[in-house]
Amino acid sequence: MVSHPVRLECIVAPLARQDTGLLAEYKALFDSGRLEIIGIGEEAFDMAAAVRARYGFRTPDALHLAAAVTHGCAVFLTADRDLGRCEEIAVEVLGGQA
Repeated sequence: MVSHPVRLECIVAPLARQDTGLLAEYKALFDSGRLEIIGIGEEAFDMAAAVRARYGFRTPDALHLAAAVTHGCAVFLTADRDLGRCEEIAVEVLGGQA
């Protein structure tokens, strides 16, 4: 599962670099039906506020985490090691940035 903000974040860099090939790859992935794209409702926004208050995460990160929790995801995949501090969901850090 991914949320619409994930799609937004994925396509920013290819748009900025005018990388039409990578942009097409992302579009194909998101349009393939292999990913379930979930909405972010009021419950997730409320949880995001609580996550933000507790951990000091940026709003987009808190929304991503809260969307995963409220939709019953078992694990949250990220490259951001800092998000591993979140106790509301199992976080798996892939590669990772500081």
